[in-house]
Amino acid sequence: MGYRLINPYTIFIASFGCGILFYTLHWSSYYPPLQWPLIIFFIISFGACFFFARNIYKNHISSSYISPTPTLHQIIGVTLFLYFLWIIEFIHAGGIPLFLILLSKPFNYRTFGVPTLHVFIVTFSSFYTAYLFHAYLVSRKKIILFFCILNLSVALLIMNRGMLLTNLSTLFFIYLLTKKSLENILTLKKISILMVTIVILFFLFGAMGTMRVSREIKRLYDRSLVYEVGNATPAFQKSIIPSEFFWVYVYITSPLANLQYNIANTQPELNKENFFLLLNNEVLPDAVSKRITAQFNLTEKQNYQIAENLNASTVFSGSFTYWGWAGVFLMLSLLLAIPFLFRFVGLLESQWLITFLAMVNTLYLFLIFDNMISFTGFSFQLVYPVLLSLLNKIATANQK
Repeated sequence: MGYRLINPYTIFIASFGCGILFYTLHWSSYYPPLQWPLIIFFIISFGACFFFARNIYKNHISSSYISPTPTLHQIIGVTLFLYFLWIIEFIHAGGIPLFLILLSKPFNYRTFGVPTLHVFIVTFSSFYTAYLFHAYLVSRKKIILFFCILNLSVALLIMNRGMLLTNLSTLFFIYLLTKKSLENILTLKKISILMVTIVILFFLFGAMGTMRVSREIKRLYDRSLVYEVGNATPAFQKSIIPSEFFWVYVYITSPLANLQYNIANTQPELNKENFFLLLNNEVLPDAVSKRITAQFNLTEKQNYQIAENLNASTVFSGSFTYWGWAGVFLMLSLLLAIPFLFRFVGLLESQWLITFLAMVNTLYLFLIFDNMISFTGFSFQLVYPVLLSLLNKIATANQK
């Protein structure tokens, strides 16, 4: 099956490898050159990931798995429940974000959502979208695909590019993981369709960014604004590449620039307090760590960044801030260990297994942008398949 090649380790290599490759284009004047200590670290991390990728799923996943079997009544019921919660959020925000933006009405995406409810609805909606897509691939029932798209489209309604991209990434990984052989999808036609789709998605991603930033300064659609955000070089501005694609370049590469800049300007102290802060702020979900920080009046250290609007800095930047290279290698060790832990959460013979694995792959894909482990808005998605599998086992045991 596809999981033998498509796993968190290979995704980590591909994600950071592409980021480093694009970084060499030097399209932003903000970016410092990558120094040898950071380059050597990535060489070590890629080597470790390659080693573990060869053994991650060996003898731990059955050649067959339980197919998802949701009924139409269940699908309709869950979807109506989710949209009911979304309507509550729309009322709280004073309207649907997409239409508020199109109509140039007041809207602040940073404050959208009802506290606590928003975390649940975003994470569960994303999980359920992925689960429905797996169910569609198994059954090929168009009605299931319709409800999958209906749940997926919420990301557009709330103008959440991150949610849209992570959801699409999970769907793509589900598609790959359900294939017995990748040879069937590595055809010229399918690769061409994939490349065209990626280009279109990248353009739409950039267009949404330009629309949002333009609206903040009360302009209709100013394509040059992204050049100011990312300090584009004159060479790129004079090129034939549409400005919308510069958003993609900035999002992929600026975290590496921030990581390098943070390493060059931070002088971390290896003490017990910083180690506790590392565990609290970089390992625990932020929904938990923020409460601990407030309860004990802790001070969260800030990472250095190359520009005010470019604040993403990879999964490793915070670890360096607290504990230097020791913290970076501690985070790497955690990342190497996590994929092996899934066998202990009762998912091996579950209809949610493929959905779970696909979401883990997505988590590793986006580590280049942020610490997705501590980001509750995504990491909490992994709780649902584990919880549902546990409840299903309890229900099955009670029936015996």
